[in-house]
Amino acid sequence: MTFSQVIRSKPILSAYAILTFCAILLSQIPLFNYLGYEFSAVIGLIGGVTAGFSTIALVRKELSFEREPNPETFIPTVCKVIGASLLTLAFGTFFFDYDLDGLADIFVANGHIEEEIARVQPKVQYAEPPLLFRNLGKKKFENVTAAMGAAFNRPMVARGAAYGDFDRDGDLDALVTTNSGPAHLFRNDGGNQKNWLSVRTVGIRANRDGIGAVVRIESASGKQWSMVRSGSSYCSESDHALTFGLGADKMVSSLEIEWPGGAKQRLTNIAVNQGIVVEQGKGIVSQWKPAK
Repeated sequence: MTFSQVIRSKPILSAYAILTFCAILLSQIPLFNYLGYEFSAVIGLIGGVTAGFSTIALVRKELSFEREPNPETFIPTVCKVIGASLLTLAFGTFFFDYDLDGLADIFVANGHIEEEIARVQPKVQYAEPPLLFRNLGKKKFENVTAAMGAAFNRPMVARGAAYGDFDRDGDLDALVTTNSGPAHLFRNDGGNQKNWLSVRTVGIRANRDGIGAVVRIESASGKQWSMVRSGSSYCSESDHALTFGLGADKMVSSLEIEWPGGAKQRLTNIAVNQGIVVEQGKGIVSQWKPAK
């Protein structure tokens, strides 16, 4: 499985475009120290549910922790992910299930703010490759960046990052913008070998995009949930459709949407490997499947 570069745009100033990038800036968060590492600023902020526990990630050196950290789970995760990203500066960051196994993986777009940083810190570069951490379950992540192909590993001065299934083959692709440079669209090749379900919400009494709606699904291997959200990562906004990786599961037995305002809607026995649009109060109003 690799990420192939399929679009490299012409250089554009403040390249926060495609997949609806919006101006949300997270910076200037005070200094803090943990486990002997000093962090001068937090650039990216992501949140989600992965491996069965709620997670917030404050990112400069890609620090990941639970809402209520406890030593048994917090310290090993922090040490492993920090070690892989200690010499990079993260901007755009998000959870997404790139291999559709039902576990949320982490993507990090990197790039320094000082063009001549290598003059004072020889091990640190201005242009830096992105990082991809595969969720192994049991609160463990593996750095799989090197296996994602040459284009994906090319250093860049990255800023914004977002995801979406641009080619409608079921798996999630990644878009990265760069500082005064081109945008890079990376197609996920081979990520759709497992089953999946894409859910797009349309609010009626709630807002039109269903932002804030919580979607819970249940299949043979267990339960998952996610929230429809707007801006996230860094100066970015990903596709509003929620993609659930299902592994080998062949059916979604239950899907419940809790709309903003508290109304709930439940669907049952939904086929996998398709995208559905659910309208508040009506149910499934349209469907699509990947072209063969």
